[in-house]
Amino acid sequence: DLQCCAAQRLSEQTEAMLARLGMEQSRFVCDITPTEEFTPSGVDTITFRFSSTPKFQPQPLEKVASGGEISRVMLCLKALVADKINMPTLVFDEIDTGISGRIADVTGQIIAELSAGRQVVNITHLPKVASKGDTHFRVFKSEGTTQIKHLSAEERVGEIAAMLSGSNIPDAAIAQAKALIGKKDSDAWAEDITLSAQGSSFTLCLKDGARIPCQTRLLGAHNISNILLACAV
Repeated sequence: DLQCCAAQRLSEQTEAMLARLGMEQSRFVCDITPTEEFTPSGVDTITFRFSSTPKFQPQPLEKVASGGEISRVMLCLKALVADKINMPTLVFDEIDTGISGRIADVTGQIIAELSAGRQVVNITHLPKVASKGDTHFRVFKSEGTTQIKHLSAEERVGEIAAMLSGSNIPDAAIAQAKALIGKKDSDAWAEDITLSAQGSSFTLCLKDGARIPCQTRLLGAHNISNILLACAV
């Protein structure tokens, strides 16, 4: 049965992604139960069952999962479905609720990966997730109306620093915000790297699309990194 095979694949792929999100022992089951008669959704009832530990049998997701667990499951499902039906745009409204630390960083990475082939709009209060974005907007209320502002590179650092520290922003928060943004601020990267006894060759790729063939007598990949660092500065 094609539907049963698809349900099995969905369960396996969801569990694999949940493991990446720090839930290595969780179980996710897409349960298909035939109905006695036709319904608006077909002749089957589909239930998502979940267990965060092997000690318990999977139960209906909405009854046993915490807020953070539901957030992670929903991210996995949306990511898998988006790849299958080629969604042009995805909107995540605080899908990272209830998570923090390393898992927040991985969540941001997954959302960033999804943006490689489509537009992704992500609403978040987590600096580790926000720092993964290419373009940032600040949503706020002023005089009873909701406003939205496109942030410059400098403003983006300030907003992420504020998310880290609150209204009083120390220099340490600014430095951490810049570190989180990291390679998103890089102006150049290298491709087609070749290292040999005679030196190194690579293609320098700039944000405007230019590709510059380069050669150097300096040996070692760390020299290329130093060149890229100089370009970024």
